[in-house]
Amino acid sequence: VQITGNALQNYETFQENLKEREKKSRVVRELFNTHIDKAQCQELLEEVQKHRNQSYVLRSIFHKINNKMTPIMGYSQMMMMSLQGKEKERAEKIYTNAEKAVKIMDSILDYISSGEGNLEAVNINREVETVLSLLEYKLDATGIRVACDLDPSLPDASLNRLQVEDVFIHIIVNAIEALKLSPKPTKDFLVKTRFVDGLFQISMKDNGIGIPEENLTKIFMQGFTTRKGGHGFGLHGSANLAKEMNGALTAQSDGFDKGATFTLELPLQPPAKS
Repeated sequence: VQITGNALQNYETFQENLKEREKKSRVVRELFNTHIDKAQCQELLEEVQKHRNQSYVLRSIFHKINNKMTPIMGYSQMMMMSLQGKEKERAEKIYTNAEKAVKIMDSILDYISSGEGNLEAVNINREVETVLSLLEYKLDATGIRVACDLDPSLPDASLNRLQVEDVFIHIIVNAIEALKLSPKPTKDFLVKTRFVDGLFQISMKDNGIGIPEENLTKIFMQGFTTRKGGHGFGLHGSANLAKEMNGALTAQSDGFDKGATFTLELPLQPPAKS
């Protein structure tokens, strides 16, 4: 990723004026807590009212988010050059996640423009490991023991890699929340991959608070959530993405405090268009 010329030119000034660790810590907090303020939200709402064409509005919003990522990537890369040890690792994670966000936005913009996502050779096991690495700090902070049973003989899939990662992220974040609420002293999360009858089967199992039987048919509905502060879009969106990839996302649980297993089935490649 190229950093703008101005950012590179201002690097020395940036270092001189950081006021050592206090300023660096403030920058880190700002990067982790980057958000669109109320004025910008109001601006986006006004755009929605002005432009009825949904794709135009979406493109406009995603471009704004991408613009937000540019200084984050620039400053985090400069911090990678000046920090050491754990602080450097944190800066690297900021950069990696910001870069991933830009790629997701670009993929969505391409999708909106062309009407279809970008397909590429996807190594399912590698994507599992990538997402687990990106969420490592959340898993560690919750004291979750992660185990993987990844079939090394899996063939590459022809899918939209970012869509696959997005589904994995939502499932894992959902598992983390379920394990946070569990009183069990040992919190376990198992990821298993298989290729059966032409389908990839990716199962993610936790021993968290489980899912009541009456909610198993609701958890993929838009807006449904049992978590305080939840919005009910994550699993709903993941189920829709699975369908777009000609796959399916299902959930199984024996009830409260019995854990849950989410299984994503994906084809080797999407069906040929007629």
